Amino acid sequence: MPGDMAGQAVIAVGGYGARLGNVMGDGRPKSLIELYGRPIIYWTLRALCAAEVRRVLLVCDRVEFAASIEKVALSIAELFESIDVIVDDGYGVHGIPVHIVDRLEPRFFLEAGNSLLPHLHYRRMSAVHKPGTWVMSSFAPRSDNPSRYPLAVPMESGASRPRVAALPYLLERDYCVDIRDADFRVWRAIARRLSEQRIMFVESPFAPEFDLPEELDDFQDGARSIVRFYSGQTFEKE
Repeated sequence: MPGDMAGQAVIAVGGYGARLGNVMGDGRPKSLIELYGRPIIYWTLRALCAAEVRRVLLVCDRVEFAASIEKVALSIAELFESIDVIVDDGYGVHGIPVHIVDRLEPRFFLEAGNSLLPHLHYRRMSAVHKPGTWVMSSFAPRSDNPSRYPLAVPMESGASRPRVAALPYLLERDYCVDIRDADFRVWRAIARRLSEQRIMFVESPFAPEFDLPEELDDFQDGARSIVRFYSGQTFEKE
């Protein structure tokens, strides 16, 4: 339901993809790779807009690309109540909320600028969220990516299956305390939440973001229909 949607997204837009080898070419952030004539971050913002997220903080850890990110933000700003670009070179993606805690709403999406999912995924995350819990995206791990550590994700039946946790997350402000206590190692924070049964997962049929060339291929395959849909949609700010 629209009234239940989280209204804020914090998006990391500076990751350059060290494991992608030469795929990036000029060293641009992954969020600026183009899909169908637009940077990935543009399509991410379109999906968030369709999910009725209205306030966005774009956090870039590389000042040399801030202007490019601002250009994308300006091209779509009319669809949002606010969209701001912040330069922050702190503790990486998972530490971003700690540095901007005074700007966080009670719950917010933590997203990556190279992530792309249908807006219904964000809606599902908001729908299953309960106070005191985090909601994370998950997908089936690839056997050829050892950097993705699979978790035993619980199912309704009480059993579990291996899944990889991935951005986007739907978090509450207490995340800032937990991630500091975990020394900014998100897997420690996730393990603690799992042991306390205070974390939930919403599954994606494909990797919502990418880390290796093989994942980039999968990502582009999954993104094709999403981009085609948003290319034909016109959104207006409410």
